[in-house]
Amino acid sequence: DIGEAEFLPGLMQRVRAEAPHVRIETHQLDYAAIEDALDSAKIDVAFGYLPGVEATAQQRLFMERYVVLARADHPVLTARPSQAVLARLDYVVVRHHTETAKVLDRLALSAKVRLSIPHFMVIPAIVGATDLAVVLPLRIARKFAAGGRCRIALPRWSIAEIAIALHWSHRAQGDPGIRWLRQMATELFREAPRRGATLGH
Repeated sequence: DIGEAEFLPGLMQRVRAEAPHVRIETHQLDYAAIEDALDSAKIDVAFGYLPGVEATAQQRLFMERYVVLARADHPVLTARPSQAVLARLDYVVVRHHTETAKVLDRLALSAKVRLSIPHFMVIPAIVGATDLAVVLPLRIARKFAAGGRCRIALPRWSIAEIAIALHWSHRAQGDPGIRWLRQMATELFREAPRRGATLGH
């Protein structure tokens, strides 16, 4: 659901302008099913941070980082929390986005999880009304914090940034419809690489 919130508004605006009769359908798949789904044309493209999905053609769109989100007046969370501050928090975790649970595990904070849910979009209501915090990507955290009920903290941790990419099957490299969709998505979402960064293709 965070991928849909990030990509679909801009993508649908462009599709409606260029090809108003085209229908877009989204699917949420386990990582292990994505390569077969692309190769068998069950899906045309895949967006996101997809660890283990390597035998595809792909274009990096942007780099993302994990942050902590909590209610605006949280009594413990600081703007640049240390490991000691993070250890004082209780967390909500989204099961399908397994990378956030891995972040908590690497920080030895798994025992501090108090709520496990299937989707991200209910997060603002939960953290805005409780002392629970959540680890999530910065872009969606900014959307959740825009209403003023929640705020973002940038922990002093060594969790690496992740690459958000567009994936498609090598078999579909020449397909004109998929090429049109890829080109559109790249124009909409690809950020220029930062100085010193390298692009993967």
